[in-house]
Amino acid sequence: MKYGLLLLSLGLCLACQPPNGSPTSGSGQDKLPSDSIADTPETYLQAYSLQIERNPRDYSLYEERAKVYYELDSLDQAIRDIEQALSLYRNGPELHYWRGFYAWAAKDSVRAQEEMQTAAGLGSQNPEVFYMLGQMAFFRGDYAEAEAKYQEAAKLGPEDPQYPFALGYLEESRRRHSRAATLYLQALDRDSTFAKALLQLHDLYLYQYENETEAMAYNQRLLNINPLHPLGNYNQGNYALRRALAILNQAEMPAFQEAVNEAVTHFSLTLNRDTAFAQAYYNRGYCYWLGDEARVNEAIEDFRACLRLQPDHAPAHFMLGSIYEKNGDLRTALDHYREAARLQPQSQDFQAAVTELSQKVR
Repeated sequence: MKYGLLLLSLGLCLACQPPNGSPTSGSGQDKLPSDSIADTPETYLQAYSLQIERNPRDYSLYEERAKVYYELDSLDQAIRDIEQALSLYRNGPELHYWRGFYAWAAKDSVRAQEEMQTAAGLGSQNPEVFYMLGQMAFFRGDYAEAEAKYQEAAKLGPEDPQYPFALGYLEESRRRHSRAATLYLQALDRDSTFAKALLQLHDLYLYQYENETEAMAYNQRLLNINPLHPLGNYNQGNYALRRALAILNQAEMPAFQEAVNEAVTHFSLTLNRDTAFAQAYYNRGYCYWLGDEARVNEAIEDFRACLRLQPDHAPAHFMLGSIYEKNGDLRTALDHYREAARLQPQSQDFQAAVTELSQKVR
């Protein structure tokens, strides 16, 4: 939540104080009656607005109120307040950082770049300035510039795991997987609970090194930290589903059903936290279809939910076609088979389903 950013920022002191004769400044938090207000964005907004009426030339109050507006999803108001702060104190690197931050949030990458560069030029020691410049360079495809900025951020913020993680992600984008893994581990040295590093290490070991045992260990480590993590549960659901499919081939039905139920549990935990995860709906629907004929209606609902979120999900169309065909609704089944084949014309299974059912539907 952005609210954490607000509470953190309210405790910061400005790194650069204005020279004599400049507008008044200070920690906006120092001017708040902190013992008499609740810690909510709305009450902070009221308190800062009152203080601005009393001290209209204190730029730090506009800076802090801008953060509150951002918390309240009032980005335009946040930008207006930070612009007012800059009109009172043009040489504050943190003000330029926040102006760039809000520009980035408003998808104005040009202004964001300009403001972050200005903050750096004014001597900012805020590692986030250089991290943001690194992010912008990364998205432009300028990996050398991104690396330089991430490294500067890592030097200025030696305890923050985000910066070695960013360097690791950059190395992974360069397909330097061993170097990426080392940097992800450095991020975990800084914060052993850093979920993004655990997830990337899981994916590296699973897809690049094809070491499922090591991948599962990183995923389990993530779930030990946060049992409700949506991606951790999604990964665990996939492991259970693969185990169920392997057991099915061996005809060990009790163990098969147990694995299917475990997969359903994990996919449900994922969807409890992320209701827009199309593939999780598909996977859970597949488990319903695979494990228990009595749950076929739940399978249909999940496949439909998947398609509402991702209309071009060909396997979901194919699975609906299979269910409708089995239920005797051949025309609806054929419609879904045709859509699956249109979306994935290279699939021989989809094409064969269309050909076979077309002969029955005249």
